[in-house]
Amino acid sequence: MSFITDEEKKKARALLSRLSRQEKCEMLSGLDYWRMRGIKRLGLPDYWISDGPSGLRKQVKEADYFGVHESLPAICYPAPVTCASTFDPALIERVGQALASDCVEEDVAMVLAPGVNHKRFALGGRNFEYYSEDPLVSTKMGAAMVAGIQSLGVAACLKHFVCNNQETGRMVCDAIVDDKALAEIYLRPFRAIGKETAVAAMMTAYNRLNGVYCTENKALLDLGRSAGFDGAYISDWGAVNDVLKSFQAGLNLEMPGVGDETTILLERALDEGRWTEDGLDACVLPLLELLVHQAGQGPRAALSWSERKQIARAAAESGIVLLKNENGALPIRTRSVTLVGAFAKHPRIQGTGSSKVNPLEVERLVDVFDHAYYAKGFDEEGKTNEAWCAQAVSLARKSEVVLVCAALPAQAESEGFDRKTLALPEGINEVIRRIAQVHERVVVALACGGPVAMPWLEQVQGVALSYLGGSYGQSALARVLQGRAEAGGRLAETWPRPGLEIPVRPGWKTSVYVESVYTGYKYYNGAQVDVLFPFGYGLSYTTFAYSEFERTGRRIGFRVRNTGKRRGSEVVQIYRNDALPFSTQKLLYFEKLDLAPNEEAVVSYLVQDEDLMEYFDGWVLRKGVHQIEVGSSSRAIHHRFLLETDGVSVSVVPAYASAKNVGRLTRSDFASLCGREIFMAENARKPYDQNVCLNDLMEGGWMERTLARWLLKQVPARQGELLQTAPLRILKMNAIDAATRQGLLDLLNGHVVRGARHVDWRALLAFLKENT
Repeated sequence: MSFITDEEKKKARALLSRLSRQEKCEMLSGLDYWRMRGIKRLGLPDYWISDGPSGLRKQVKEADYFGVHESLPAICYPAPVTCASTFDPALIERVGQALASDCVEEDVAMVLAPGVNHKRFALGGRNFEYYSEDPLVSTKMGAAMVAGIQSLGVAACLKHFVCNNQETGRMVCDAIVDDKALAEIYLRPFRAIGKETAVAAMMTAYNRLNGVYCTENKALLDLGRSAGFDGAYISDWGAVNDVLKSFQAGLNLEMPGVGDETTILLERALDEGRWTEDGLDACVLPLLELLVHQAGQGPRAALSWSERKQIARAAAESGIVLLKNENGALPIRTRSVTLVGAFAKHPRIQGTGSSKVNPLEVERLVDVFDHAYYAKGFDEEGKTNEAWCAQAVSLARKSEVVLVCAALPAQAESEGFDRKTLALPEGINEVIRRIAQVHERVVVALACGGPVAMPWLEQVQGVALSYLGGSYGQSALARVLQGRAEAGGRLAETWPRPGLEIPVRPGWKTSVYVESVYTGYKYYNGAQVDVLFPFGYGLSYTTFAYSEFERTGRRIGFRVRNTGKRRGSEVVQIYRNDALPFSTQKLLYFEKLDLAPNEEAVVSYLVQDEDLMEYFDGWVLRKGVHQIEVGSSSRAIHHRFLLETDGVSVSVVPAYASAKNVGRLTRSDFASLCGREIFMAENARKPYDQNVCLNDLMEGGWMERTLARWLLKQVPARQGELLQTAPLRILKMNAIDAATRQGLLDLLNGHVVRGARHVDWRALLAFLKENT
């Protein structure tokens, strides 16, 4: 069913003819930071948009880029990384319904969720806000979230289209991707969700794709339309590089609003014949449809607050992954427990950046384990000292179980920058090691938004990963640790060992995707690289047996039995894993089974042509033998079926024949794969334009370097890291007028007197202060 009804589309078309040209041009840029402009004389009120991957972030006073200013209190739901590890689309649809209920209560028309970008490498700064390294998991979870959000008439906005896979230099970086990887990995969730759901909007990414900014990449936007997406394309905040080119390419809405600057520019383009009225109408119509839809929304059956709270807790619980459990360390069946770590009192519940929620309430593990000893051990930055460490060791000796609450500190992972290392703070590692030397039953409860190193893994008996569980994740964690709930989560990403990550490093001006399709488990398993934990992995408090494997034609079947003594869940996974050159392991199907002791389920799956096809200058079915694997992780394979197809033969660039070659791939190999020369962007030189960054200035003359250093001194180090690669045009989205922006450009290009006369330094300093 379409999100916009036929009747709403008909009404929008009728209203389009009643708009003046100026009104149409005004609609294409936001009213302000969070609102799309309505047409009040036609009964269409302004349209409120808010962030929301982990909960509603509605800012009604001061708006900002990174969640610095406070938003209205709301439930903080488990982060997408946690939601993905549930492997339960039905539950994630309920999370979407709960989030939509928050939107209904606060009169929010569109929520900027879900994010389905691919986790290209383990250190991606925004990985906590995305689902998986596998496109099928991202598709199923993203589609479920869209269905849940839109079930109450709230518009979902799928993001970020496409290849926004790093935070380093994200606003200027050029993602150079070959066609095969683009089709099979990066575009797949967007195209599938655009086709399978009636998602209302899609957000274009900051970065360039193969040389063209995504906001003005007509081929990219047309590709989304060809897949069936008929909603509105909305720019990421400040992502528009060239206003006219963006709307000519098919963008519908520039966000945030920038006064009348865009309106004046577009009207001039129409007057001069550089744009057409038909083009303008085509851009406006999807926005009118959204306004008509929202204006027609009456009272809706929002879920109660208690229902939303229950859903949030259920998702957090279902997403907890049991990584290690030796010698019956878990579940904890004693009241003799010592809690260690400041995170027991101040838990990590969410990521940082535009998804940051102002939580209505936050549970604490010390309150749930109110009978336990508590030792600080280390603070929220992961730092320790001898006194804290000694107290932790002393109190550990007094209990039967030590539960160390470890976490990656909030400042270590955020939108705006990528992580530098897999390591936890050394203070946390030191405390765990010291306790493990004197205690036999140490369990680590780990909270983070992505993989971390565990140098102490062999010294502890249990590890429970909650990722980022939201407002009610601590009671969910306690239920799993105490055995009152099943450890039902599975990893939707590979956890690599330090130094053995996929050999890619994001460049700030150009990021060459040399590895092509060899990403995530497709690389680690194909290259037989040792990992900490494989994709799909997770332990249970019970055991399962697979049996009676059979195949009839392309239909495969088998049975799964709970052979343990308690109820539990198993995530069945079916993969294609061919030995053909330039082919990778591919998840075809997953299903979460909930089984009582001795209960069994029959699983049946029909292998489709689509499952076997690969992209080589178009989708083809290759001739050869295809291997279908049944497993409980990407490496725990219980049975293999062989299917032979009479397809086509394809030629493969030799360097890309095997995942084992990835570490040796060169830019020359990649150029052969792409069929074109690969150019690396250089730092900008005079005369500078609106995309000049502080990093460019640091390599310029004395005046440029002085200005860059002065600006960096005005902000904290982390924000400074982002500002180093933020282009000058970012000032536009922060209400810095065109005169000041041009004045800065004049200064940088040597026109000192003219430039200084136009720069509003007070406004510039206010921007730096408000956004840090």
